[in-house]
Amino acid sequence: NQYTVTNTIKQQKTSVSVRKEWVVPNGMQKPAVVISLNNGSQSVATVTLDGVVDEKETTAWQYTFSNLPVYDLTTGAKYAYTVEETTQLADFDAPVVTGSAANGFTVTNAVAQKYTGISGTKTWVDPEGTMHPTITINLLRDGTVYQSVQLANGETDYSFAELPVYALDNNDAAQNDGHRYAYTVEEAEVDGYNSEKDDDNN
Repeated sequence: NQYTVTNTIKQQKTSVSVRKEWVVPNGMQKPAVVISLNNGSQSVATVTLDGVVDEKETTAWQYTFSNLPVYDLTTGAKYAYTVEETTQLADFDAPVVTGSAANGFTVTNAVAQKYTGISGTKTWVDPEGTMHPTITINLLRDGTVYQSVQLANGETDYSFAELPVYALDNNDAAQNDGHRYAYTVEEAEVDGYNSEKDDDNN
């Protein structure tokens, strides 16, 4: 007679934490989202995060899936847990998931970039026929010169196009917090003239 003796690994339990982060302007409403805990392509648990601290969400925008089996007792293989955000959000880019089951996951949503434009007109108050020097109109973003345009004699209109509305620069942490840029225009000093600007920054 032949006998088969099988040893099955003892089941262990684990937990997987997830944190929700937002890259949005101050004051922008953050909608509730559903986070799914997956094992492969199968969802094994879900949670809705809304930023409200309660018994479930003991820290705003964070949750821990607990009492999870470590092993598939049929095959002995470890489960590979991942998370995904299943809520479809308007006005946001697709969520980015970073981290691991061992160290915790972070799911980040950034506001979808929008673009705007600024235009204006240069007005001279001086005798008719006066030859005007070439002037520089500076566009400032958050108080720092971002773009410039020059107007030669006879040119009065200027414009700046395709200006990003939100700070979403992945290459610059200081410009990747989602705040709304503040754009203003100013004229470089012109000898012999006083410069004034109307209420629309034109």
